[in-house]
Amino acid sequence: IYVFVNGLGNTEFVNTADGKPVERSIVEELIPFIDAKYRTIPAKNGRAIDGFSMGGWGCLSVAFRNPDKFCAVVSYG
Repeated sequence: IYVFVNGLGNTEFVNTADGKPVERSIVEELIPFIDAKYRTIPAKNGRAIDGFSMGGWGCLSVAFRNPDKFCAVVSYG
C-alpha cells in the first residue's frame, strides 16, 4: 500500500510555527487511520517512509524523530 501525503507546501513535513501540524498529522492521525482501514502490518517492521526533494528531507526528519514507526526511510534528490 502506498500512501502519498501532501506536505502542504513549504513545510518540510514538520509542524510549522503558524500551526500546521504536518508531522503530528502523519504520525498520530494518518498512520493509525491507514492501519485501521486497510490490511497492513501495523508495526514498525511493516512500514517505510520516503520522499523526494523537500519531501526527502521531511521523511528523514519524520523517521529519525519517530524510529518506533518505520523500519526504512528513503530520501531522493
